[in-house]
Amino acid sequence: MRPESVTIRPMAAFLPLFCLLTAASGEVPSWSKAELKELVAQANAVGRMPFGPPQDQALAQLGGQAFRIPPKSGEPIEPYAERAVRHRQPHHPTVAKGQWVKALTRQLYADVGQRCADLRRFERDPKDDQFLVGCARDFQAAAQDAEKGLTYVIEGLEGFVDPLPQAEGETPQPIGCLALVRRGVITIENMERITFEGDRPAPDAQRTKRGALRELYSAQQYFNATNQMVGMYQPQAKKNVGHLRVAIAGKAPALYLNELFRGAREAEMRTVHLLVMGSGAKLRELPLLLKAPPKPKKKPKKGAPPPPTPVEVRCADEQSMDVCARKIEEARKTGPVVFLVD
Repeated sequence: MRPESVTIRPMAAFLPLFCLLTAASGEVPSWSKAELKELVAQANAVGRMPFGPPQDQALAQLGGQAFRIPPKSGEPIEPYAERAVRHRQPHHPTVAKGQWVKALTRQLYADVGQRCADLRRFERDPKDDQFLVGCARDFQAAAQDAEKGLTYVIEGLEGFVDPLPQAEGETPQPIGCLALVRRGVITIENMERITFEGDRPAPDAQRTKRGALRELYSAQQYFNATNQMVGMYQPQAKKNVGHLRVAIAGKAPALYLNELFRGAREAEMRTVHLLVMGSGAKLRELPLLLKAPPKPKKKPKKGAPPPPTPVEVRCADEQSMDVCARKIEEARKTGPVVFLVD
């Protein structure tokens, strides 16, 4: 039952099918079992079409109608697919030119798979249970296949290919050392430093006495030393010292952040700027302190509010960066975040 790629009937033919959708933007639609069966049938029909513009149009129509986004008169297929994706996921990052239909297809398949998995928990009919199990398995796998071919375009992070964690954060600061984690490879200042196999460092990877991966520590320590020296005659370079900007995919484990933090701590960085995707697919950041800020030497003026209390946050290695970013963003409501690693 795995989607073979989904001919589509004229748009009007789908209106009765999805008229009951009430999911809000950003949520998996609450399709009924009957609606899912029709969606699966249509997806498989489109999957049997030859590759090319007709199939792309059919896929865009199916996805748009499933998310209750009717096309505008004369609207080209790519802008229509983008509009449907943005409705479903307001934070969705921009994809490369010509890939919005694929992005919409990936989102549709992921949602169908998730909805089938959700309904299956309450299913008692053996035949329907079998359908929902196969639906969840096949559509989730199809969504993963579709995602492999997507290239994301993030302004300010040229070459980064995976969606960042979603959070509002604050305006990113263009200072410091830049570390990118791209599908297991950690690049620092445009130089590949270490590769994690299966999202884990090699058992024999060299570490410092304090437990940091030597490659990650040495790259950050060299950056600080170099900018400190250059800063003697170029003041702008000195502003980079002590700052690390980090870009990690939302679906990646927080282990990457923890390992980079161990290196940052030993290299005497002061702030790690975790890059995230905010509303409107805008690049934002969550600043993370390595140490709590010192208490002010002077007492606050009478009537002045006390300084916010720092909040300590940890993210388990196995947690996704999406979960970690949400935890950090929630903690920031109380005060500045001091990120801790063992």
